[in-house]
Amino acid sequence: QTLEEYIDDCLALTDQLHTSFSAAMDHNSDFLANLAAGGEDISLMRLFRYFAAEAFPHVAPSVPRIGSSPHTDWHLLTIVL
Repeated sequence: QTLEEYIDDCLALTDQLHTSFSAAMDHNSDFLANLAAGGEDISLMRLFRYFAAEAFPHVAPSVPRIGSSPHTDWHLLTIVL
């Protein structure tokens, strides 16, 4: 599967989640999609690979790790696979 196909699949999942979450909040099915409209001009998608805590044990062996530094996601939806 190419990266473009993977991105298309993730976007389709996002659309399905927008619709489902909108309905769960008792809004029209396009409620969240409308909130996100125009966001593709800022950032369509970012792909990160967070390493497992067990990866690279020789790097800072005394520091506990969980795979990502503390951060805030400023977007409408974050999907972690």
